[in-house]
Amino acid sequence: MLKFYSVLGRYLYANRLIIWSLALGAIFVFLGLLFFGEPYGTQAFSLISIAIMLWMLCLLVVGQMFSAPIDEMKVGITFIDRMRYKLSKAARWIMALIMTGLFIFMAFLSLKTIGMLLNG
Repeated sequence: MLKFYSVLGRYLYANRLIIWSLALGAIFVFLGLLFFGEPYGTQAFSLISIAIMLWMLCLLVVGQMFSAPIDEMKVGITFIDRMRYKLSKAARWIMALIMTGLFIFMAFLSLKTIGMLLNG
């Protein structure tokens, strides 16, 4: 799983400008609907822009967190360096599990949003 997130993180980090622009666009759409939209007609579109913004922010976190690979543990290192390596790897595993759970939640939120949009 760390290898997958490492490859994905490097790809997302290379395209972070596009992701930032999509996130800012979703924020501007949400603010436009909030201040200039009709009070009851734009709830589904507001939820869509929030879902897109949250997807982009999740992708940015993955790109920032996993873009740099973990260095391999060398043979003749001290106990403190070994513990630092193991703690770093454990933190990456915890973050990968949290991000996987967040992606699953975002998929359910996106499906709910699409259902709201299609049902009116």
